[in-house]
Amino acid sequence: MTSKIGIIAHSFSGTDIRRLTAHGSVFDVHEKVKMLRKVIIGAMRTGVDEIYYMPDGVNLFERAVVELMPRRSKFGWDPYDIDDFKDTQLNNIHISRLEMLRTDTYKDSVRAAKMMADLDIGCMITMGGDGTNRAVAMGLAMGRDEKGCREIPIIPLSTGTNNVFPFFLESTIAGMAAVAIAEKVVGKDSGAFIKTKMVNILKDGKYTDLALVDAVVLDEIFVGARALWDLSKVYEIITTRGTPDNIGMSSIAGFLHPFGLEEDRGLYIRLGPKGSKNIQRRVKAPFAPGLIDDAEIEEYRILELGSKIEITHKPSMFALDGEREFYISEEDNYEAQLLKNGPILVDVKKTMLQAVRKGFLDLHS
Repeated sequence: MTSKIGIIAHSFSGTDIRRLTAHGSVFDVHEKVKMLRKVIIGAMRTGVDEIYYMPDGVNLFERAVVELMPRRSKFGWDPYDIDDFKDTQLNNIHISRLEMLRTDTYKDSVRAAKMMADLDIGCMITMGGDGTNRAVAMGLAMGRDEKGCREIPIIPLSTGTNNVFPFFLESTIAGMAAVAIAEKVVGKDSGAFIKTKMVNILKDGKYTDLALVDAVVLDEIFVGARALWDLSKVYEIITTRGTPDNIGMSSIAGFLHPFGLEEDRGLYIRLGPKGSKNIQRRVKAPFAPGLIDDAEIEEYRILELGSKIEITHKPSMFALDGEREFYISEEDNYEAQLLKNGPILVDVKKTMLQAVRKGFLDLHS
């Protein structure tokens, strides 16, 4: 059996306006290259057969790989000459760049995820933030409507400071775990896979968009800088999770009614203006790195799977997973529905434990 993994690394993640309006750190290109190189080494030393990767505007993958090919680098192999990477070998590993039109926007991640699913890869590693992983989920859900995402296991590595869906993990281990999954050493019945929830956005009753973490209705009508950093503009939140150690809008849920990734429920929250007589609770909300404000709550309630919230506050703006996405006019009919149809998330700790127990990482003479 051939083991195949896919890598989607977004070169522009971790660079939005929260580096100016809040205290978010900058995860620069050099750090991403180093992180990606460790993913490749982890996968290579664990025995992967094929790696597919998404092209990007600064050649993250090419920069990472060229350092692992000292002979070719010595003779002038240029990491910026992408033709060298269309179809190459690295220590008997077949490396393929996806043949796709590059736009240097989130659409690249959407397209790459769809292509990798069509190639039947065994596991996907993403490098980015909530927005990158939302784009990947869009690709995995393309053409499937309410059926949601195709069941490709994902290991999402965080490259920012305002993220909830991806996690911080040594990327070498991510590469090793991905191969254990691609080799079917760890399978669906292992307890290492988590089926995630999504907020499905419906227009006139038909699926049109999604959020992995939270869908937010904003009391404004312009996109502007897409990242959210002003709590006073937030009117409603529909979230798939909420724990007190989250950051962003879902942190409010964590302070009101904590619930986790694997629980079959969500939370609806409606905020009120400061000084409103209808306020039920007030909580501190760490809604961006280094920014904490008082969230004044007029209403909140648990959402069961399948629940729909009609969007009645119009005109307004929809923000999905921390970024403004589109305008809602007076005539638009939008609903937000909580469903358990999101991507398959990998529990890396359980994956590695099972790989060890099955002797996958043993050396055989």
